[in-house]
Amino acid sequence: MAKVSYMALLEADADGVGVVFPDLDGCVSWGEDAHSAVRNAEEALGLHLEGMREARLLLPDPSPLQAITPDILARYFEPGAPVTYALVTVEAPDEAERVNVYLSRSLLQRVDRFARDAGLNRSAFFSQAAASYIKSNAEALKGQGKGLARRSAVSSLWPTITSTEDTP
Repeated sequence: MAKVSYMALLEADADGVGVVFPDLDGCVSWGEDAHSAVRNAEEALGLHLEGMREARLLLPDPSPLQAITPDILARYFEPGAPVTYALVTVEAPDEAERVNVYLSRSLLQRVDRFARDAGLNRSAFFSQAAASYIKSNAEALKGQGKGLARRSAVSSLWPTITSTEDTP
């Protein structure tokens, strides 16, 4: 899969390290220290780009470091604030593909409620949930045979999928 890199600007204060991406309005992140700020910025960048792709927006070309001018810094930071930068690289999002999924009505209602409360649409929820599940279970599935990995992943999901309990 192709990779894409965007310049992130970091500013430390007493509370932690804030991150902004000048090329991507609204793509921000934070961390307790520079390391966690950049790690969180990777996740924020990936989700932001996926959201843009889902909304069928064109991804902007990444700006070179030379494009970070005093005017751009002034949009985000107090004059004279110490700012550093990091190049954040993530997998470029693929084109979205429509899929059909069969779920129990009660599970779908719970998904819709949760997504609405989180400010997401159904597609964004499923996309983020799948990516999170894969990320959190990738290590556990390494070393297992393909069939074992498949059965393990499905059996761990089975109680959730078949549940008809409707939680408020």
